Amino acid sequence: MTSVKRYHWADFARGLLMVLVFIFHSESYSHNGHSYSWIFDPFFLTGFFFVSGYLFSNDIKTVSINKKIKQVFRALLIPYLLFELIMLPIKAFIGTSDVSQLVLDFILFRSNWFIIVIGDMQLLYALVLSKSHTQKSLLFSTVFFFALGLLLCYIYSDAFPHIDAVHNHWLLFSPTLSNRLPFCLNIALLYCPFFAMGIFSRQHERIFYLISGKKYLLPSIISYIVLYCIVDHLLLGSYWHSATSTYHNLFLMMIYAILGIWMLSCISCAVQRIKPINYIGQYSLLFAFMNGGCLTVAYAILHKVGWANSVSYWGQLAVALFSLSIVYLATVLINRFFPLLRGDKESFNRLSKKLKCDIEW
Repeated sequence: MTSVKRYHWADFARGLLMVLVFIFHSESYSHNGHSYSWIFDPFFLTGFFFVSGYLFSNDIKTVSINKKIKQVFRALLIPYLLFELIMLPIKAFIGTSDVSQLVLDFILFRSNWFIIVIGDMQLLYALVLSKSHTQKSLLFSTVFFFALGLLLCYIYSDAFPHIDAVHNHWLLFSPTLSNRLPFCLNIALLYCPFFAMGIFSRQHERIFYLISGKKYLLPSIISYIVLYCIVDHLLLGSYWHSATSTYHNLFLMMIYAILGIWMLSCISCAVQRIKPINYIGQYSLLFAFMNGGCLTVAYAILHKVGWANSVSYWGQLAVALFSLSIVYLATVLINRFFPLLRGDKESFNRLSKKLKCDIEW
């Protein structure tokens, strides 16, 4: 069995970003507003797409669409179906939406947009690079994808409520998950530049490690804090709401996202390993699948007992860390007893042999 090289900085980066996801969602589900998560808003999701792009392929000349389809099927599609089926009755019981809408969003792959978007990007770029193994193709396809994403955002956005034909169509519009086309394709197209940036960085690793070195750590942090946290926050108020593709000063937000990713890369390359963080990063998709469900249940309980509205910011943070620890334990159990649920390649190969299927995963 061929061992896969682990990029420890990438595991650390994804682990750190997943902690920020729990904090962001804890603020969201408390219904008390985003107190501090705006600080990392430009990069905590774009950073995931960047790292996913970096790990996409060590050589774009060897990309195979068939292999990527298998990878997306076992690592994303099967876990999506299983986790969302588990969450459906819980969401219905809690009352986050009516059952028919929950089922519809599940079938149209709108329920867990972040996972679906990663799958979209994997397949889009696998299709492009399997046909033309050049960086020029990568660049031109990214420009096309982003332009198409902007067009869809313009046509489909809630900023244009007079387009009733769109908002009243069950296939194109979800009243609970607004601005999400089936398979969240509009969101995926808009975020493609960050995935492509990761692919380019992998193809030019020497340059990437040079600009992510320790001597750039302080400049990257200062640049991000000054330009986004101080200047923009005080004067411009830019934002980019990922799950709904709504934004103000989109191109400025993209610059802030790049600065944030640069800062994240410098921090991650400097630190490399903190065991629990790297573990979260290594199995970040499992944490992504379970974080929403765990926090939803936690805040549903707090609402039932009448505590949710009185939760302070430190309380929100405590709920986030408590939910993270629960998901951490669940991930350990899944890895030990049910690795198939995380898309483990060897588990799928063993299952194929048992079922006498001629499939090499």
